[in-house]
Amino acid sequence: FSESNFIYSEGCELYINQNPELEKLSVVSVGLGLGYNELLTANACIEAEASDFEIFSYEKENALVEAFIKRVESPLQYPIFWKPFEAKLGLSDKLLKLQKKVLEKIIHCGELSKHNIKPFTGCVMICFDAYSNKTSKELWDEVFLNRMLSHTISGSVLCSYASTGNLNRALKNNDYVNINKSGFMGKRQSTCSFKK
Repeated sequence: FSESNFIYSEGCELYINQNPELEKLSVVSVGLGLGYNELLTANACIEAEASDFEIFSYEKENALVEAFIKRVESPLQYPIFWKPFEAKLGLSDKLLKLQKKVLEKIIHCGELSKHNIKPFTGCVMICFDAYSNKTSKELWDEVFLNRMLSHTISGSVLCSYASTGNLNRALKNNDYVNINKSGFMGKRQSTCSFKK
């Protein structure tokens, strides 16, 4: 939770603040994991009183999607998972609103490939949390990253726990500007970048 909050919350705030005129905010999360990125970005949209938002969540492991849905639908059965949100949000009615809203707004997309990158079109916030290039080599390929980012427009933001040569070159090729951001808990660097 702490790492997700450190890496992705700031980027989502940047995305929201840069695009006050957008009718609908679009968040694209690559790699569901525990689902903290989806919940943190949904919470940022709610707190900013965004008129509308949607979250596209790519995850190839169906078991992770099913576990996430269970945790959101039955929060009382998973108190450890929700404890950081209770500390962050405090009031239980805010937490209930988040749980309800994320189920309404999330769209589970399955595995990400070059054939299903439509949600990256337009002005989007991208939480690029794909596993390492050893386990998800195709997602870290520079050709694929260029293709994915070429669909985004000015005002888009990409955040990632990683800062790789392939990712940095693809961001530069697609007119993104990196904000100098350290990594989490002593890691050398992370990525927070916006499209000019």
